[in-house]
Amino acid sequence: MSEGASERGITGPEAVVPPEPSKDSAELEGRYTEQRQRIKSLYGDVDVWHGSGRYELNEAGEIADILEGVVAAGALNTHKDGWDTSLGETETISTTSMRPYAAGYADMHQQEGEQLEYQDFRSNPAWIMKAVRRRTLQSPAAALSFVKNIGRLKSKISGGDAHDWIARKTGDSQAAGDQKASAFLHRRSSIPGNYPILWGIKPDAFDPVKTAKFVEKTEKRADTPIALNSVTHVEVPFAHIPETQEVFDRHGITVPIIPRELGERYSSEFSDRELITGSGFKKEINQPTTR
Repeated sequence: MSEGASERGITGPEAVVPPEPSKDSAELEGRYTEQRQRIKSLYGDVDVWHGSGRYELNEAGEIADILEGVVAAGALNTHKDGWDTSLGETETISTTSMRPYAAGYADMHQQEGEQLEYQDFRSNPAWIMKAVRRRTLQSPAAALSFVKNIGRLKSKISGGDAHDWIARKTGDSQAAGDQKASAFLHRRSSIPGNYPILWGIKPDAFDPVKTAKFVEKTEKRADTPIALNSVTHVEVPFAHIPETQEVFDRHGITVPIIPRELGERYSSEFSDRELITGSGFKKEINQPTTR
């Protein structure tokens, strides 16, 4: 991704930014052409997205194979969640209708120095945080909710809660420092062999818990496990598809696994508004258009 692309703000509601060429653009485009119809079908069934990775640190500071645990349990599991200060400490799974937002969380698990073969510029932290602000502050009730909670949020960001959370995600014990709201999305993993995983989740997979108004504009949170039969598909980088498939095969669970790069390529065809609301993928299924 070029530096110029990462600095671009949110474009107009109908704007579609063309994909940027990659070093293997011809080969990638060939794969994409072959699989586009399959991706379209999978995305049409997605209600919300969840971003995670292969490895994280557990409470003891040891490397834990998150994917192995999820597949062995047959479900995405809840984890400690103190970010919605209106709820206090809870155990939830965070999901969102905004694919780039979930992708940003997934990318915290990408090894430092590695990158996807192709990535839509709207999966970068600058665009994501602008989109979150746009969505969060679009109604007076959500804006008021945000104002009421901002003090407690800043306290968490500057305190040990944020440090510990980032350290577990990335393996970086020196995670504190930059206090910008988007700083955590810039982090990359120091855990060897780590990689991002993006989960598509079907409608009615869980009953969302009640959250603060500003949170519900961008997220739906589950307080119960999400069974893998409610997962539409999994996206991982090209290079990590074989090892991901091996985990699912070993446990006898069938979930479609596609290259994240091809998901990024498909996502690049949609406008900012469609990605922010999550409506674009369903609209193409219901009202096919030429893109």
